[in-house]
Amino acid sequence: LRPIWRSTFPMMAEVRLILTPLSSRKLRCDLELIDEGGQRQPPTQGVLSSFEAARHACSAATPGGALVVDGVVARRRHMGGHSFVDLVSGGAAEGPSLQVVVNAADLDGSSLRGLSLSLLLRRHSRLRVAGTPGRTRSGEPSLFARSLRLLRLPADPACVLKAARLVATCADLPAEAAAEALGCVEEELYEIVHELEAADGGAELLGPSEAPAAAQRLARALSARLRRQGAREAGPGLRGRRRERPPRFSAAELALLRRLSAAHSEWHPIFSDQLAPLAEVGAALSGPLALERGLPDGLPAAELEMRMRYYREKKVPQLRWMLHQARALLEGRQTAAVPSSDAEPLVIDLGCGKGDFALLLAAAMPQLRVLGIDANADAVTYASERALAAGLTNTCFRVADAASLEAAPPAASAAP
Repeated sequence: LRPIWRSTFPMMAEVRLILTPLSSRKLRCDLELIDEGGQRQPPTQGVLSSFEAARHACSAATPGGALVVDGVVARRRHMGGHSFVDLVSGGAAEGPSLQVVVNAADLDGSSLRGLSLSLLLRRHSRLRVAGTPGRTRSGEPSLFARSLRLLRLPADPACVLKAARLVATCADLPAEAAAEALGCVEEELYEIVHELEAADGGAELLGPSEAPAAAQRLARALSARLRRQGAREAGPGLRGRRRERPPRFSAAELALLRRLSAAHSEWHPIFSDQLAPLAEVGAALSGPLALERGLPDGLPAAELEMRMRYYREKKVPQLRWMLHQARALLEGRQTAAVPSSDAEPLVIDLGCGKGDFALLLAAAMPQLRVLGIDANADAVTYASERALAAGLTNTCFRVADAASLEAAPPAASAAP
């Protein structure tokens, strides 16, 4: 056991395994931890568990249990003041994961707090989490964090710059902790900190892309050295692994983005009372077209309220704005006397999803023909079922890729 506990409990001078016979077939096993000062540490502080054992304990949700587990951050999302982090045992995001619920108010005094939490919960960071197994309101097996310790940070330039910026601007992240997590010496990190502090405007105002050139150059050099060092330590198996790079845009894609940006600059902010009337949108999206009809059955009350709030505060204002824009564009074509055939105008909704906007447009403006196109067959099927249930004959939906459409749009028939 010596190699195991030396790496697992680096601050413990001794680990004692105490076996007590209870009967001819039962044996009790206790683990006693002795720190460097000779003080006995009770096992209730938590013993590092294997990843699979931790996942099993969270699924069982043993009352009063305590877990300590290491893992790599694969995904992170925020909801209601909580951070939900998916940990994996290695670097592969597709492996078995353990959900960790992080609330800054529940963390003990030894954990990183404030702005440092964003660095701690960064994707590919390696953490040691101590907490209590349980389940969320939606029933998801989770580990509710009480303590977080940063073990390793990814060696990419953006992460190096963020660590240096936090060291320079707040006391939450000590320089020695950041250097240890990156695998470098403090002097290398302080070189970047000094460049950030020397920049005009203060280091706290600089994002990764706004950092001074000298700081960016030092961060790239340190990142490259750390990656080479990690590849040597991991052996030849790591060298064949595919490196993740940010997506690159072609010249045609960049030209398209510039044209979209120029067109978007002409859309000035408008007041909410100038949007399509709320009563009109609410009347159109009622009955078979009601947004809440697409929610799964049996949702917990808290999650149901959260989704309904999203509809009220995000989805409905978005649809009101889109209907207002569509009417303005159609009126502009009529004012400009754009040549058209005798048939009703055809509006194509690219990437229509489940058809919320296409169905609203067809219900609010029956003189139009509306064609919804999406690459997701399930979404198109659901949108067609909604149109059929609402009795809308001026809209239909098709499965297609917008990139493959020709200049002449496909004909829109009345059949859904």
